[in-house]
Amino acid sequence: MKSNLFKQVNSGLVLLIVIVAIARLVPHPFGVTPDGALGLFSGAHIKHRWALVIPVIAMLLGDLILGLYAAPVMAAVYFGFLTTVLVGRFTLAKKRTPLRYCVAVIAGAVSFYLISNIGMWYVAFPRTLDGLIACYIQGLPFLLRTLGGDFIYSILMFGGYEWFQQWKTTKSAVAV
Repeated sequence: MKSNLFKQVNSGLVLLIVIVAIARLVPHPFGVTPDGALGLFSGAHIKHRWALVIPVIAMLLGDLILGLYAAPVMAAVYFGFLTTVLVGRFTLAKKRTPLRYCVAVIAGAVSFYLISNIGMWYVAFPRTLDGLIACYIQGLPFLLRTLGGDFIYSILMFGGYEWFQQWKTTKSAVAV
C-alpha cells in the first residue's frame, strides 16, 4: 500500500510542483498564479494528507526565491490555499462534472479571499470592523483575478491530466 501511495504522489506530481513553483517566479499577467488550481487538483486526485503538503511545497519554493513577507499575511495566505485542497477533496474527489468544477473554483477562490485578507487586515488595516470591511473591499480586484486564474489553470491541470490518462490508456492498449 505504501509503495502505491508513493507512486501516486510521485508520478507526475513532482513535475507539477516544479511547474507551479516556476509559474510563480515568471511574470504572470494580472498576478494570476496556478496555486489555487493546484490545491483543487491535489484535493481531487490525492487521497492522502500529501494533498495538503503538495501546494505548500510549491508555494514555499516560490516564496523562498521571491522573498518571504509578513508572517501573519503569509500564514493566512497558506491557510487560505490549504482550504482549496479541502474544497477539491469535498467537491471533486468522487465525482467530476462541469458544475462541480465551477462550484469548486468559486468556493476555493472565495475561501482563499476570506481567509487571506484576514492576514492583510491584521498587518495593514485598523483592527476594527471598518478596517476589516475596507480590507475586503480593497481585496475584491484580487478575488476577481483569483477566480479567473483558478478557472484557467484548473482547466489546464484537470484537462491536461484527463488527456494524459486517455493517452496513457490508448498507448497501453495499442502496445498490447
